[in-house]
Amino acid sequence: VIWSGGTSLLDDLLSPVTYLSKSGPDDAELAAFILKWISDFRGGLCEADLPELDEFLTNVMLLLSSLIEKHSESIIAERPDELMVSTEKDVLTVTSCLLAANAYAEWVPVVHLVKHGLVKRCESLLHLSRFQTYALKFFKILCQRRRPLTVAKDYDDAMSHVFEILMSISQDSLTKVAACSDFSSERELNVAEGICDCLFTLVSSNMQCIIADTIKTSCFLRQMLEYYQHYKIALHFQSLPFWLMVLTEGPKEFFLAADPADVASSAGTNSAEKGNIGTFLFFSDDICSVILDISFKRMLKTPATILPNSLELWSDELHGKNGFIQYHSRLLDLIKYIAYRRPILAASKAAHRINSVTGDASTVSPPPK
Repeated sequence: VIWSGGTSLLDDLLSPVTYLSKSGPDDAELAAFILKWISDFRGGLCEADLPELDEFLTNVMLLLSSLIEKHSESIIAERPDELMVSTEKDVLTVTSCLLAANAYAEWVPVVHLVKHGLVKRCESLLHLSRFQTYALKFFKILCQRRRPLTVAKDYDDAMSHVFEILMSISQDSLTKVAACSDFSSERELNVAEGICDCLFTLVSSNMQCIIADTIKTSCFLRQMLEYYQHYKIALHFQSLPFWLMVLTEGPKEFFLAADPADVASSAGTNSAEKGNIGTFLFFSDDICSVILDISFKRMLKTPATILPNSLELWSDELHGKNGFIQYHSRLLDLIKYIAYRRPILAASKAAHRINSVTGDASTVSPPPK
């Protein structure tokens, strides 16, 4: 009924909802639920209808952004040193706003979400433990969006901004992992998995936002490599589909390189020059070498005796017996693809692995430069 009344009815409804949201946390929570309800019942709304809703959507994005900012600040103000939550009413309000934000993130133009501050507000909530799950879901939904036929340039700019946010959050997470020997916290592990999943989803749906900048591409691959070589199998496993996709189905912009300095030396090259450099490549021997090393080591299951801080391998008890066959097959696919492109490197790594298992690793020469 609401949507059938056109934009005038939506605007008329938004005014009292905005007034309601100013009364306090309880009423603000109700206002957020109403906004989510409006989105849920949008029916057969299509892309052609969005221009008529521009003003309405702008006001909704601004309202949600202001509510998140206001009530999250109240939460942080209680314990700014620890970012602890003590105001449950504000927590419920922010949670309701996030649920509404996730609903609109499915269909509102990404440009609106970035321009009117909703992306920024959800980014700020990634640092608060009570909201990380819903905030990560917001970014996961964004990363699944497809490039529209119109305003493609604005969309690419907005998604590039989302990509930069995820890269920053990802680096923070990886830095925290590197600084702490104990990464057993279930919550922190889940957050790291969620970030890795978002990055994989983004590159699957919006590759153009990454390959447009060679420096960003190089940094992105390095971060995903850190996930792949992490000693926790959960993070390694989360990044495995990414490497399978990029190495076996990646676009022509991704190649294999012999010299890792190629990326750095080409950073100042303009796009026209890059198009003429057939040897400008992103996958260097050191990246392939790490993938091979980790893949060979993870071909085995968890041994009877586990050393402290050792590489966490597949466990039938924790991960299931049937899943190992598929996991093992995926590792082999990666090894075979790199072996096809880098036969000498792959042969050297395979020989090194065999000799390290048999206790004679010193007899194997290092891989070629």
